[in-house]
Amino acid sequence: MDLSSLPLLPLLLSALIGYTFGAFPTAYFVVRLVAGKNVLDTGSGRTSSTNALRAGGRLAFFLTLLSDVSKGAIAMLLVRSLTHDGWAEAIAGMAAVLGHNASLILWLISKRLGGGAGGATFAGGAILLWPPLALIIIPAVPILLYLTGYASVTNTTLVLITLLIFVVRSFLGFAPWWQALYALGGSLMILYTLRPNYQRLRAGTERMVGPRAKRLGKKAETGE
Repeated sequence: MDLSSLPLLPLLLSALIGYTFGAFPTAYFVVRLVAGKNVLDTGSGRTSSTNALRAGGRLAFFLTLLSDVSKGAIAMLLVRSLTHDGWAEAIAGMAAVLGHNASLILWLISKRLGGGAGGATFAGGAILLWPPLALIIIPAVPILLYLTGYASVTNTTLVLITLLIFVVRSFLGFAPWWQALYALGGSLMILYTLRPNYQRLRAGTERMVGPRAKRLGKKAETGE
């Protein structure tokens, strides 16, 4: 179905569903529960899984990561069942990334409009659309972190790889173009959110994470 043939109301409903799922700040609640801390006052101040790791330890990290990966995928599955239309599903996925990055729920709780960078939420939706992507992303994360030491570089690299894969698949006719739209919209939002990290990379002040950070004796910094 063409996007233009969809009524406006289902599109708005899809966006609302996606945003609501994405906006739930899991890291904020998990870190409060596990460690009694405010994740917004730790590290990057983002509600990312790596910042949850810094503030609340491994349990907080895994719970946050699982939730963040699931949010986009669940929203897209729900919209799929309601509308049976790919374009609406793509809108729900993009809205989930937007909600994760700029959460009004978090603002109501803390008076701070923020979130993560959306990488995990974006990846969850992308894997839902093309499950083999997991075979690329899952091993690539530790490899890129080990080689670069920067979560922001890792995030950016995986986002661009995912975008390229989805555009090529749509161009070759292996997937509908609405999937490429999802990849493009999600990627642009993540890259926009990571602008402060790129500025620190250019200035040489971006802190590192993982084995390379330990080797160089630098403090860890999340790119999400």
